[in-house]
Amino acid sequence: YPIFADIHSSAPTSGFLLYRLLLSARLHIQQKQKAKTLLSIVMLGFNNDDKTAHFWEGHNWAFERQALATPPTGVEIIRQY
Repeated sequence: YPIFADIHSSAPTSGFLLYRLLLSARLHIQQKQKAKTLLSIVMLGFNNDDKTAHFWEGHNWAFERQALATPPTGVEIIRQY
């Protein structure tokens, strides 16, 4: 996750962190069980624009939006707006 050198507490959003953890857990389960199909992940309420009223400058919003712009197979993102 790219952080900002000029901000002392730069970090991913909790939603993005959870998204990445779910992707890792899904891959782990698939490899452990040698499953041919991936578990589906449905994410609700993620935004890809600036309509949200609160934006902390410590999050790398551009990176997160870019990563969520084309989700992998089996991931559905239901946007808030």
